[in-house]
Amino acid sequence: KENTGGEGEIVIWNQAGSTTNHRYVWAPEIHEIKGKWYVFFTTSNSASNVWGIRPALIACGGDGDPFKPENWPAQATYIEAPVGDAAFNNFSLDMTYFENGGKSYVVWAHKPSTSNLRIATVDPDRPWVLTSPSTLLSVPEYTWETGGGDVINEGPAAIKIGGKVFLAYAAASVDARYCIGSLTADENADLLDAAVWEKSPYPILATEDLENQNGPGHNSFTVDEYGNPIIVYHARTPGESPGGNTTNDGGLYDPGRHARIKPVHFAADGSVVFNMTSAEELDPAYKAVKITVTVAAPSGASLYFSLDELKAGDTLTTTAYYNNTGGETVRGRLIVAFYGGRDGPCLRVVTESFTAAAGSTARVVSAVDLPDGAEAQYVKAFLWDDALTPLGEALALAP
Repeated sequence: KENTGGEGEIVIWNQAGSTTNHRYVWAPEIHEIKGKWYVFFTTSNSASNVWGIRPALIACGGDGDPFKPENWPAQATYIEAPVGDAAFNNFSLDMTYFENGGKSYVVWAHKPSTSNLRIATVDPDRPWVLTSPSTLLSVPEYTWETGGGDVINEGPAAIKIGGKVFLAYAAASVDARYCIGSLTADENADLLDAAVWEKSPYPILATEDLENQNGPGHNSFTVDEYGNPIIVYHARTPGESPGGNTTNDGGLYDPGRHARIKPVHFAADGSVVFNMTSAEELDPAYKAVKITVTVAAPSGASLYFSLDELKAGDTLTTTAYYNNTGGETVRGRLIVAFYGGRDGPCLRVVTESFTAAAGSTARVVSAVDLPDGAEAQYVKAFLWDDALTPLGEALALAP
């Protein structure tokens, strides 16, 4: 939804106004689900423990306009798991939402010891309620997922293309080692089965892939004005840290994580590519492209009606083309027949003749003003040669 009122930023929720949701407040995501706006985010469920964080959401009510603060509630609803499920029994955050195959899914980070990813389905009418047991989807296993001593998978986000579901996630310590990995599954697979997901053995976006950026991670996806996919992520500027202390560049308590965007590309095998450079996106030699388009009539006969339905007082124009690819001249006629219904008698026949020399295309047009009762008539157009041999398929317009 576009903010066309020029209001700028607005506050839709404030922890100070809530009695159940406390700091820390992290990782908001806005999603439209069945025509209604929701914001998923993380708050602590304890006023005395900033690390008691769990996923929650707020739903846009009122007239449904997300740019009206009064449409958002003061109390956020914590996500509910089935009784006995492992979901949310420890530090949990970074919940994201996506849809696939008529089902609604959420994925989030869960930290009983290491920070892992879990997945479950939700009720799209009540997206704060899990409708399946949660599945342990990913555990940090590669060195690049454990850099800096923090064993982390977090910040998941999904994008679908080419029959595949790609789940990007952030890994490692929140400093220059922070990076983005990916999990991939076929869209027709059981996404709650961890075995159908294939993890990339290397990060698909890291500090080494970027210029003057450190620790890309915790991304989401959107599209540009042309509908092309865009990845939005945060990263730090090297040397920029609180108080100008360049020895403390990065880490959880360094607030300098700036939002960045990049185009999403796809390799020949359909896999996502996040680390393409600007120079790789467009070879300067191809910056200006000249295209020559040659329009040729199809071989044989082509017939077209100007109307999709018949109506008294309108004019039905029938246009036919005959592309003569043979070595001799072809003479024929366009025949337009009107019937009193699909199985009714023939009421009227209009013909127009044409001549197509060898190697040329002939165009012939018939225009008929439609009488009263035309709505019930059935029309067929034929292109025949003078020997009454069809030159192509007939065209019909049914009432």
